[in-house]
Amino acid sequence: MRRILTGLLLAFIAVRPVAAFDGGLELSASCLVQVWSPDDMILAKSKKWIDERERLSYTDHGPGGRSAIQVFSKGNEPSGLTAFFKRLEVAMRERPDAARISADFFIPSETRFNVAPAKMPLGIWGGDPIAERICATAGCPPERQHGFSVRLTRASAGNPDPGLHGPRIYSYNLDRPGSPKLRLPHNPLRAQERLLLQFGDHFQVMSDFPLGEWFTLALDIVLNDVTDEGVMDNGMTSLRMYDDDGALLGQVTAENLTFRKEETWHVFGPMLADLWGGDQFADDRMPIMDTTISSRDYEMYFVDPSRDARECLVPVVVPAL
Repeated sequence: MRRILTGLLLAFIAVRPVAAFDGGLELSASCLVQVWSPDDMILAKSKKWIDERERLSYTDHGPGGRSAIQVFSKGNEPSGLTAFFKRLEVAMRERPDAARISADFFIPSETRFNVAPAKMPLGIWGGDPIAERICATAGCPPERQHGFSVRLTRASAGNPDPGLHGPRIYSYNLDRPGSPKLRLPHNPLRAQERLLLQFGDHFQVMSDFPLGEWFTLALDIVLNDVTDEGVMDNGMTSLRMYDDDGALLGQVTAENLTFRKEETWHVFGPMLADLWGGDQFADDRMPIMDTTISSRDYEMYFVDPSRDARECLVPVVVPAL
């Protein structure tokens, strides 16, 4: 049975929100080895990006004077997919079963969202290293998956203002609830298609994004064990949000998950995607205003090969009040 632990924000007038937390987990920094830390400009200009509507750009002088990778979305228009994914060479050598990816984000204070869930560029993917097609996104049902992904999406965290969103994990674990359903696309070019899809599971951080300031998101994954006795359901993923000073704003941890059915499946590397909805031609999947989301300082870590990933899990550190 899945176990989901969330952190809740308690808001107080005229002071910064204080966070209360319930049992979250993260990978200990003492177990992690940095394997990917691209320069912002080099990452933004990589030819590996899919940028359907040329929304991606780089600036030396983003919010707060910091360099930034920026993704622009035009109001009341289909946004198109902007995505980057990579198989790291070190991953193909070491076949890691646990990883962390983190980055800094900035969302302008006037931003209001309407589409939920919508993807933001932070994620981890992996699977069968010899499979021709991994099939771990885009509604691929578990029985067709040869891999897994955990990515960042955004949605309302319960704020009375529906335009304010918070982060959540979008997980293509193999044991997610539900069953494939027939979907009819709104895209006129695909109107004749009939797609049998099962989308990912969601685990929400119950805190809003701190608009108008830089903040950090860190996403962890630990794959389940596969032994001679069978496939275990002891996988785990967690997401934490920190303010620009490093104070924890919220977290969610999901345990007892199955990400792989073969021991040979492993983490590949980063998967970054910005998308306002699976079917962007539907009226309610288009942004209601021009929106620019900035990101920077992407970093990815694997657990040291000499360490047991499960023994590296520690309680989320709660800041002293």
